[in-house]
Amino acid sequence: MSYHGTVTCSYCRNRGHNRSSCEAMTAQLRKRFEQYKAEGYDSDAYTLAEQIGTRTGTNPLSGKKVNQRSNRRCSYCKYKFGDHCPEGKGHTRRTCIELKKDKSDMERRNVEYRKTVSASLKDLGLGVGALVKRRVSGYYTNACGEQEWDRRELICLVHTIRWDKINVLFPREHSIVVMPFMHLEQKTLTMGLPRLTDSEGDEVAVNVKGWVEPVGTWDVKSDLVSSINGEKIKTPTDEKWLNGSSPSLDHYFNEIK
Repeated sequence: MSYHGTVTCSYCRNRGHNRSSCEAMTAQLRKRFEQYKAEGYDSDAYTLAEQIGTRTGTNPLSGKKVNQRSNRRCSYCKYKFGDHCPEGKGHTRRTCIELKKDKSDMERRNVEYRKTVSASLKDLGLGVGALVKRRVSGYYTNACGEQEWDRRELICLVHTIRWDKINVLFPREHSIVVMPFMHLEQKTLTMGLPRLTDSEGDEVAVNVKGWVEPVGTWDVKSDLVSSINGEKIKTPTDEKWLNGSSPSLDHYFNEIK
């Protein structure tokens, strides 16, 4: 809905209808269908015939009437089960039970993951006020008093923990904001959470493809110069943090098509 009070079609840019009822788009699909059919591209012609049938109520290849509502296909189910899966018929991603279930499951995993992260950060004393070593690129004063571009190891103050960015799908997302000392530019940098390793020193994989329960220790001690009292590290108490919600998770599921 635009500020004019009516819908604007994203295909032809005219007002009063959307893509699903756009006659110009239907005409273009018919043209391509006839072209593919004449050239013998049966698979492409079949796909376009289904799309045209959904839009018009009649499949031009079979001549059969189509229940336009029941022929809807969910883009999330197409991603999860395949393009022509029966699970995706009759609904859209807005009402998709599978999408809601998978997102809810991921949020439950995220709750447990955040508990592990929070406990590990408190054990290490890695919170606002702690000091860490980071290699920082920028301009520095050399021995001759001149400025030169270099990359040096500096002591940095942990300025902020972006708790909302901590999520199980992207364990290395930059969620720690630090400020380097002895740098000509007053700026903040971001760094990822410490890598989670097992007892053999191998990094633990924590992602949607293969969930592994976090174990081991956070591999950051070599970079941690000065810790703080872990009891002073306070995790958020709002509902979104406690139920596992995250903008990164929302974006991930919104982009799946």
